[in-house]
Amino acid sequence: MFGDALRRLAAAATYLYQDGPRFWYATQPTVTKLAEDRAEQLRRDPDQVAQELQDARLVVLPAEHPYSKEPGSAAEVAARAILESRGSTPRLYQNTLVFLAADRVRLQDLDEALRRFLAWESIVAEKETLNLDPARAGRDASRIADEVIAHLAGQVGADVKVTLEIDASLPDAATEQIVRTVTQNSRTLKFTSHGFESE
Repeated sequence: MFGDALRRLAAAATYLYQDGPRFWYATQPTVTKLAEDRAEQLRRDPDQVAQELQDARLVVLPAEHPYSKEPGSAAEVAARAILESRGSTPRLYQNTLVFLAADRVRLQDLDEALRRFLAWESIVAEKETLNLDPARAGRDASRIADEVIAHLAGQVGADVKVTLEIDASLPDAATEQIVRTVTQNSRTLKFTSHGFESE
């Protein structure tokens, strides 16, 4: 425990040196402290850091190569193959590649969410054939939000847009009360467009 405490102290202290089992203080700061100070100075020069990243490349692995914590995951195997060769020749600058892979567990959630989304999309497309009444659509709205939209929106970087279109044909002209109520509620709900048309 004492040795571990000394190692931790040597890693964090500015003037404490270590050489094997020997520890001592000196008047000059350690190289570790010097590196930390210069790294902190680079916070004020983001352009220099960005310049170092210009040669870096992001490799997005396809969904069939997901990442998992177990060794030898599909993402690890694919990344290793890309790192070792570039076409038929060995890759020279391996440290310029950054890999992005889907998490295998979350990929299963995404697959389920996409299947539900496609199912609901097909239902909306066939609403006339399926004879979906307005009351049922209202009841299912919260279910759509829970079972489809929430899963898609939960993915990192997801940009989910939901469009709702209401088209109602009335046998007689809408009363002033209906027009006023629907218009006020549409404004409250921040509909991008709303209104009544006379045939």
